[in-house]
Amino acid sequence: MPHYQRRHVCCFFILLFAYASTISATRAAVASTLSELRVRLKGSIEHPRFHRAQFGVKVIFLPTGKTIFDHQSDKLFRPASNAKLFTGAFALDKLGPAFRIQTSAYASRKPAANGKLNGDLILYGRGDPTFSPRFHSGDVRKPFQRFARAIVVAGIKSVSGDIVADESYFNIEPFGSGWVWDDLREAYGAEISALNVNDNAASITLLPGTTVGTAARVSTSPDLLPIQIINRVGTHPIGTPERIVQHWPFLESRMTFAGTLARDSNGRVFSITVRRPAHWFGQMLARELKLLGVVIGGKVHAVNWTERLLNPLPSGQLEHISSVAAPPLLEIIRVMMKDSVNLYANLMLLQAAGPPTENGKDAERWALEQLQQFLLLAGVESGAADLDDGSGLSRRTLVSPSAVVRLLSFMSEHQYAKEFASTLAIAGQDGTLANRMKQSAAEKNAIGKTGTLKFAHGLSGYVTTKADERLAFSILLNNYDGSSSSAREAMDALVVSLAEFEGKLE
Repeated sequence: MPHYQRRHVCCFFILLFAYASTISATRAAVASTLSELRVRLKGSIEHPRFHRAQFGVKVIFLPTGKTIFDHQSDKLFRPASNAKLFTGAFALDKLGPAFRIQTSAYASRKPAANGKLNGDLILYGRGDPTFSPRFHSGDVRKPFQRFARAIVVAGIKSVSGDIVADESYFNIEPFGSGWVWDDLREAYGAEISALNVNDNAASITLLPGTTVGTAARVSTSPDLLPIQIINRVGTHPIGTPERIVQHWPFLESRMTFAGTLARDSNGRVFSITVRRPAHWFGQMLARELKLLGVVIGGKVHAVNWTERLLNPLPSGQLEHISSVAAPPLLEIIRVMMKDSVNLYANLMLLQAAGPPTENGKDAERWALEQLQQFLLLAGVESGAADLDDGSGLSRRTLVSPSAVVRLLSFMSEHQYAKEFASTLAIAGQDGTLANRMKQSAAEKNAIGKTGTLKFAHGLSGYVTTKADERLAFSILLNNYDGSSSSAREAMDALVVSLAEFEGKLE
């Protein structure tokens, strides 16, 4: 055999041996006994990169409740969006998956035979978050067109007074307890209101002007935006470094952009939250009413619960004009959980509790008290889950992995167990797990809720082992100063180890 052929054959067998060794090592790494699984999980969380961090993990075998793995599971952690598990379960238990939130139009008197309404048209919200493109094929105007048609069908042809956007259903502050100030500028920190538009957020796009020396072009989505935009961005020659400064006075509806865009720039997109979404709601509906030919004599203005203290609605004396219903609650909770939408979670918490029955009690405090009552019924020990809002955005929310797993166990036997499970993201498929655990034993198998805040990460849910045994798990990681991606990888590895487990747990 020629020398070069012998060398090729030798290389082939070396590569084959290396490949076989790799496969053998991979197989050996898959735990086949419970003790091996526990050693593997313990080794993962005790990696040197986590020596300054705090891990809390609990895994149980669902049919019996047997603890499979436990590491600091009774300690309290900031759960981030894992808190939405509690809110989603509470809302399903209290309201049921078919419940629909109503948004109504009222007036102080019936419209005349000629269609004229003498007085104001009151738009009364109850916390429906689905006036959003998420629920209407990407078109934010569709739900407002539907509501406007319902008002016209009810006989309204003109309104002599104002369009009053009434958000007084919830006596709350627009921002959740325990949020930090810079949350309020981001879409995940959108205001909470009984009347909502486009998740109470918007985007502003800046594109270079048509020629050098002209101002940048500004567009917004949605196109009707109750924000004053001051544009001081100029178009400069190709190759000019791009620099744009955004100045947004805190809690004001005025924003300034200044800087430069090169003529060939692809532009910049800024995501923002919108102040007083109820007023925006009134503007959006007024536009659709006018397009249907309704004449509006007055203006659009919003009324919240503090303003209703001075000017209360005349109880039992309002004429119902029309109402529109949200999609079933289950659809809202699916979006809330899979896409981790904070606004929806805070609204679902308030919705499930209902308005306070005790005079003077803040709706958020009332709702959290009702949530705690539900958790006690679910078997979560007092003090094991101290929630401060419905979304987990509050830095004052603390829960233990044991509390999360207890909730998951309770919901696995609930009358709405299948519905609850359907709200969780599927590993490698959708929601916040769409790009995680792909090509692993956990893909299309593990379902769960993620959570991410600065120095706080979480992943909790259900997974089935290779022996077809179903587990509930909660992994909470706090005080980790590494990247979010490395935190996700570590948590995913734990879930994959559970999915790969070949042994029997009974």
